[in-house]
Amino acid sequence: MLAHLAKLLEVFTSFGARFLHKNEDVSDFKMRDGLDKFCSLEINVEELAATYPSCACEQAEPLAGSPGRVMPKEVLRLFLTSPSHLKVKKPADLIKRKFKAADLVRAYRVGLSVVRLDHALEDELIYTARKLHEIQVNANGDKGGLVGAVDFPVEAVRACSASHVPMCVHETPLDRTDTSGYLRPSHGDVVNSMSGMSDEEQKASREVIYNQIIKQGAVKDIEDVNDFDMSIFIPRAAM
Repeated sequence: MLAHLAKLLEVFTSFGARFLHKNEDVSDFKMRDGLDKFCSLEINVEELAATYPSCACEQAEPLAGSPGRVMPKEVLRLFLTSPSHLKVKKPADLIKRKFKAADLVRAYRVGLSVVRLDHALEDELIYTARKLHEIQVNANGDKGGLVGAVDFPVEAVRACSASHVPMCVHETPLDRTDTSGYLRPSHGDVVNSMSGMSDEEQKASREVIYNQIIKQGAVKDIEDVNDFDMSIFIPRAAM
């Protein structure tokens, strides 16, 4: 009985840290400072999860120029690139499996970069695609480029059974301009919510999150992305 009550207390404590507008123990300033550190060049998901567990930083005061906190029912996009997600050496490679559970490993290390589709305009999507394309081409030549996308609801990563660890989703706008705005205001990061997990524990939770993304979202080929023309960013090796 006592063990059952302790388990309930743990669940309610975690629920409160995630959903209360104010946290008595962690001020908005401190949480914003945590996110600022997270968004710096030295990103450390493990440190963030240890300092602000149970996704406390999701309640940080939003930055000016950002769409605000990532809210329930938002749709996120993970851009898929070559060779990071799929190594493209010839046109036929584009039809191969592009998205795997292992692709979520960045959420446990440096943050999984996503775009918030409810807020991103076409210009921002094109700018983001161009940036990713340039990075891959500069590093990999003809084999570098975009190969598709995964669109999924935020609940696919934020919610899972009690035996597995959910992830947090933070608003992390990028590429600040001189006019106090951002070229990528709708950028976000998916990060693990618990520190100290073993590789086996991370893998188990990663599989659960991956299956939820597949079930609730959509893995899209180049031609299935209809909010901008992604075909101009495919690897030259696929042409």
